[in-house]
Amino acid sequence: MQIAVLPFSEWKRIKAKFSSWQDPVPSRAVEERRRKEALHEQSRCSVQHWENTIEGQRLKRLEARKHREVKDEVTMGVNSLALFSMTFLPERACED
Repeated sequence: MQIAVLPFSEWKRIKAKFSSWQDPVPSRAVEERRRKEALHEQSRCSVQHWENTIEGQRLKRLEARKHREVKDEVTMGVNSLALFSMTFLPERACED
């Protein structure tokens, strides 16, 4: 086995030759990936408020459930107060 010693300038030339082959391809691939991600994000932003998609229908159901729960809490609060007043407060005599 023989070892070859190259001058630094020769090493730089060989390295530049091979790196010029490899650099454009990954940078093109990276640029293409970034472009696709930007397009995907733009698409997601435009579809975000559509109700005729599966995601839109899911969000609409969740929002309806949230409104129902808030309404039920308010109703339960009123009913609880009415139940409390009927159970624990003495009845007033009617003044006729």
